[in-house]
Amino acid sequence: DLARALDTARSRVTAVGTCTACLVHLSASGSLTALNLGDSGFRLLRPSRVSPPHRLAVTLRSREQQHRFNCPFQLGVGSGDSAADGAVYSGVVRAGDLLLLVTDGVTDNLSERQICEALAGPLARGEPARSLAAALAASAHEASLQPGRSSPFAAAAQNAGLSHSGGKPDDVTV
Repeated sequence: DLARALDTARSRVTAVGTCTACLVHLSASGSLTALNLGDSGFRLLRPSRVSPPHRLAVTLRSREQQHRFNCPFQLGVGSGDSAADGAVYSGVVRAGDLLLLVTDGVTDNLSERQICEALAGPLARGEPARSLAAALAASAHEASLQPGRSSPFAAAAQNAGLSHSGGKPDDVTV
């Protein structure tokens, strides 16, 4: 029960502050269950079975949860959100799939296509998971510092009636 696990963890926190959360459970049979609260999240990527062989497709994703633009659901002091407010997802993981857990520093700055492109080279070279994560984090960080570029955050800001262009400097965790 991911919500109960998250509530238990939250009850043990004594520091002031808030955070988003994404928990994923993978069973030995390959079933995936996830709980996502806020704008961190996950992407399940599957390699293409056709040419090019290292092309990736998103087969399952979490969605951002926000009270309003740039105000995500969060757990912590002063927040009315709880683990029960998180969205639950389920799916099946296959051999060769990549499961990414990321903060909004990634998804605010890179589209899903750009995420897949950032991973294609290291994946084609057979690099380990740590290198894949580092490559994706570096791409997101670089994009966050580029004024004037098209970014998912800039598009969301414009949809909310705000003027913003470029990336969004933020913590990036993969």
